[in-house]
Amino acid sequence: MNRHITLMIGMLFVVVFVASVEAKTPATKIPHLYQMSHTPSGVRKILRELIKRTMTRHPALKRARLRLEGLKKTASVSGAWPNINLTYQREQLFPPVGQDTLGGQVTIPLGGSPFRQKDVAKTFARLQKSYISLLSFRLQYIFLRTYGRLAQRRQQVQLAQHLLHALKRLRPILQARERGGKVAGIEFMRFRMAVEQQTQSIKRLQEQTQRLAWKIGRWTGLSAQQVLARVKHHSPASLQLRHRKAKQHPQLAYLSAQKTLYKAQLRLAQAKGWPKLSFSLAYLRQQAETANQPDGHGFVVGMSLPLPIFQRNQRGTQNARNQLQQSRLLFRQTQRQLKQRQLRTKKQYQQILVRQKRYQKKVIHRLPALLKAAQAAFEGGTSLTEFLTTYRSIIQYQQFGLRLQYTALSRALLLEEAYGNTYTR
Repeated sequence: MNRHITLMIGMLFVVVFVASVEAKTPATKIPHLYQMSHTPSGVRKILRELIKRTMTRHPALKRARLRLEGLKKTASVSGAWPNINLTYQREQLFPPVGQDTLGGQVTIPLGGSPFRQKDVAKTFARLQKSYISLLSFRLQYIFLRTYGRLAQRRQQVQLAQHLLHALKRLRPILQARERGGKVAGIEFMRFRMAVEQQTQSIKRLQEQTQRLAWKIGRWTGLSAQQVLARVKHHSPASLQLRHRKAKQHPQLAYLSAQKTLYKAQLRLAQAKGWPKLSFSLAYLRQQAETANQPDGHGFVVGMSLPLPIFQRNQRGTQNARNQLQQSRLLFRQTQRQLKQRQLRTKKQYQQILVRQKRYQKKVIHRLPALLKAAQAAFEGGTSLTEFLTTYRSIIQYQQFGLRLQYTALSRALLLEEAYGNTYTR
């Protein structure tokens, strides 16, 4: 009887110890999905810095700028007039007398092809400048999407680390329950497996984060650690972007410059169909047959004009005309596509905003109460499996909410891109 009472007292002590350990375990808070450590102005300041570095250091833009400098130099020396041909000729005539001829010839393109050629060279340079603007526009949005993805990965890492921390805090409770005989050894095995699985998940997310940071660092000239330090407290929701409205979409501006180039090439092809007028002037000196006679002197004036009866550069003119027609069709087609993209993307953006707002109200705001109920149930004696199931569901809800945020950011960027707006730097 006394032994039975002692055993009961011992079991009661273990139960009280377990209850005290569980009671001392503070409630775990969920990292709020919509909290920001930086103000939007701070986020914009960092984005302006990184975008500026990207626009300065990106390899594709460097190559395009070097090509532009080359085209400008080519345009400055193109379109020169043909050189004057200078000739000298010595003839030996019979009876033995000599004749010297010194002459010059100049060719004048009647169609003005030198001027047209210079126009083409200048238009090439302007087209390259439009291409740089278009490339900068596209790279800017590639950077913003990559930066948003990096911010999303950082938040995913934080949520996964929070789950791992919460799992490790369950260890003393499980140990107390094991001593009290309330759980079997298999529970600890499942606990260690869950911790290892979550650790590997964190490592995988960290590797993805490092790759994204390395990519941005390659564009900006920063190390991955420097990039991560700048995005440390950012989330896709914190990227409240301000854009400058475009007068014309950069892609349409590039196609318009391309049309201008093809017009200049058509005028050059038409100018090449005109004949080239040649003028020649020569001085002639002929030796006298005898010493008593004076030498003969004279001038020779000539003109040459080929008649453009059969060859008028018809092939080159037709090719240039076809290119111009194709560029006009492409311009109108791109206009229609951009208009359709604007309407489609605007509708998608409005839909994702409604979904995000509804999900935040119906799910995100209820997660603290759900976690509190799961903790109360675990303290009341529910199994580790039930608690982990609920907690992982909470994390999945937050991960889905984070994906909704990134999707909303992507749709916003696509909408601004469709309108041709650029990020205010």
